[in-house]
Order: sequence, then structure tokens, then C-alpha cells
Amino acid sequence: MCYWPFVLSGLTAFYLAYYFSRSYIGSLLGGFIFTFSSYHFAHLGGHLNLLSMQWMPLFALSWYVLLKRPSIPLGLAAAFTLLLCTLTDYYYAFYCVLLGLIFLVGFAIHHKNLFFFMTGPHLVPVSIFVVAALLTTGPIIGSVLAADARDPFFVTNVPREFSLDLLAPVIPGGHWRFSSLTESHWTSVGLKYDESSVHLGASVFLLLGYVLLRWRGLRFPGRGIWFFALIAFAIFSFGPVLHIWGREVTGAVLPYAFLEKVVPGLELSGVPARMIVITILAAAVIASIGFASLFRSGWLGRAAAAVLVGLLIFEYLPSNPRNLEEPIWALEMPVPEYVLHLKDLPEGGSVLDLTARRDLDLYYQTVHEKPLAGGFLSRLPASLANRQAQLEWMASQGEFSTLVRQYDVKYLVTTDEVCGAGQEGCSEVRKTFQGPGIFVYDLNALEGP
Repeated sequence: MCYWPFVLSGLTAFYLAYYFSRSYIGSLLGGFIFTFSSYHFAHLGGHLNLLSMQWMPLFALSWYVLLKRPSIPLGLAAAFTLLLCTLTDYYYAFYCVLLGLIFLVGFAIHHKNLFFFMTGPHLVPVSIFVVAALLTTGPIIGSVLAADARDPFFVTNVPREFSLDLLAPVIPGGHWRFSSLTESHWTSVGLKYDESSVHLGASVFLLLGYVLLRWRGLRFPGRGIWFFALIAFAIFSFGPVLHIWGREVTGAVLPYAFLEKVVPGLELSGVPARMIVITILAAAVIASIGFASLFRSGWLGRAAAAVLVGLLIFEYLPSNPRNLEEPIWALEMPVPEYVLHLKDLPEGGSVLDLTARRDLDLYYQTVHEKPLAGGFLSRLPASLANRQAQLEWMASQGEFSTLVRQYDVKYLVTTDEVCGAGQEGCSEVRKTFQGPGIFVYDLNALEGP
């Protein structure tokens, strides 16, 4: 069910890497690094939005080429890909804007003109990009900020707690096939292993080092920009305060703390660890160039390249850390029997599911295809968070008539049997399913004539 983000992310990263490396085999490796990164596999457990990384390489490519060879179609393409990132995930949209600013500053240094984009051939295409982005992405971001101002979002992610450990990009995390070898680190960092599994791999670091060693001989466009982006986003991912092996380093305040103060709405994110995705993208581009150079350097270079590919595959082997005996969810996503039962129930009214993990609610909904009462949102407005708590309290107190008549809840899923034999107020509540720790109740009869 999750194949296409892996295919498209690898494909778009390949196109981006090919623009800079001009090497087919090097770009294949770059696409592999990006799409089969531990970061990508780590978010299979419910972050379907974060799986869709495919638009970021396209934005980076279109924006870079726009600055290098400005044209109106490229201005529109950059605005459109930024919109696609925004529709996928606000995190990724922000990262693209930040990466775009890094590209802009890099070109300004190259042109020795801070406002080069406002003159000559850049003026019209860049202006068209700005206007198109304001008309498409602008209203979406504006509506989020306005909604937060009216009804503040309930944010549970605290940046200090969701910051990467300094060693996380180096030490394999909980989603590696042999994660037991590094368990002492990834269980100590405080982060969920979904967020801390971001290692780049020794093979990638070796290729980055190879490019640095051959800096003068390997001249490729934007090399300084890509290395700066790699380092900058890694530093941002470490959050406002430095952590090493799970321990906070007192007094080590990092640039993310400043970023929170100057970027409106950034406090809504709360997960600086995810900024490492741009570091992975930059590493993929740079590694593709190093790999292509190594592969062209004779039989010894080809042998070294083959060893690096083998090492990379070993380092990127994924697993399901929740249960090593279960398949990775990209291959098989188990659907509970009660969800299939909900699918067979008559339409009309919503489902209040008090049993599913909140990040699985929306996936299960694609199976049973019924509206959700209090469905999962990554950021709940305070009023909606209170309403959801109220719905759960009503269900626990047996106020089923109120759930039906005021909130249109027709099917209730609980972990406990809420209506025993002869219990008051339960004569019209019909139990339609019972499994291990799961009960489904039909409340339609309470709606009345």
C-alpha cells in the first residue's frame, strides 16, 4: 500500500542527482540513498504524509535551475512543486522554503549581488514564481496561521524532546535490521525510534569524504551550496539544545532556538529531528557525484564502488522494530477484523473508535469508508481537543443518546464491554462484533423516529 512514495521519491531524487552528476549509475545510487533511507522506512508506521518525499527533489531542481537559467516555465514549475510539497506536508513545505533561501544566498554570493534576482533576466521569472506561490501556497499557510490565532492548536511535540541526538546520523537506529547491535544508543535518546532512525550510513560518509578529498578535481555545480545545506539542516535537526547519547548538554544552545523566534508558526511543528531529511537529500546528491567519479577511476575504483554498494545495502536493511517477526508495513499492512466488520455495516452516521492508535484511524477509514467522530489530526485546535475528550467521556459514562443525537455517532468501538445484560440505557444498543479486547456497538436505534 505504500509502494508509490518509495518509487517516486527515488525517481525524483534520481533526476535531481543526474542534473548535478550527469552520471546514470551515480544518480541511481543517489535515488537509492534518498528513498531507501532509514528516515523513509521509519515513518511507515502511520506517518503517510512524511512518506511522500517525492516533491522536495523536484522543487530543489526547478528552483536551482530557475536561478541558474531563469525562464517563466521554470518559475511556474517551482511554484507548482512548492504547492505539491505544501499539500503533502507543511514540514516539507517549510524545508523547501529554507533550502530555497540557501540556494538564493549561494547564487547571490556567486553573482556578488544580494539582489541579483530582482534584475536582468531573473526579474520576470522570479516575480512570476513569487506571485504564483502567493496565490497557491500562500492561502494555505495563511489559513493555518489564522486558525492558530483564532483557536490555538494543541501541540504535544516539544522541540527539546524531539531533537536529534548528535550521534543519530552516525549510529543505526531502531528500524535497522540488526538494531539490537545499537540498542544501547537508540533506546537512550528519548525520541521515539520512528524519529531517531536517521543514520546516513558509513558508505555515504565515505563518499562524502571522497568528494571533499577530491574537491579541486571534482567540479560540479552547486557543490558549496549542497554541502552547506547538508550541514545546516543537520544542525537544525539537533533542535534548540544539543543532546549526546540521550543527555542534554547544558548551555549548548543551537540555531534552531533562533529559528523558532524568527519564523512564524514554527512552534507548531515541534519536531526538529525531521529536518534531517534535507541533509539526506543533499548527501544523496553529493554521494552520487562521488560514486560516479569513483566508478570511472579504473578497475580498482569499480571494486571500491561495488564494496560501497554492498555496505550501503547492509546498512539500509529495514525491519519492523515493534515485532521483528512481523512484515514491514510497506509490504503488508494488517487490518483488524473489526475494521472489516465496520465496512459491512450500513452507511449513515460516524464511527467513534476508542481502540485504534490515532495514527491508524485514517488508514482504517480507507477500509471501512465511514466518517470518523474525532478523527486524527496532527494538530488539534484546543476546542476540538476538548470536544474529543468530551466524546470519550460520554462513551465511558454510557451517554449514548447524546452521542447519537448531538454528534451523529452511530457506531462505537471500545476495548471494554459498555453494555452488560440488563444495564440501564442499553436496551437499544446492539453489540455487533466481539473480538479479543474489541467490541463494536450499533447505536442507530437510539436516533429515534
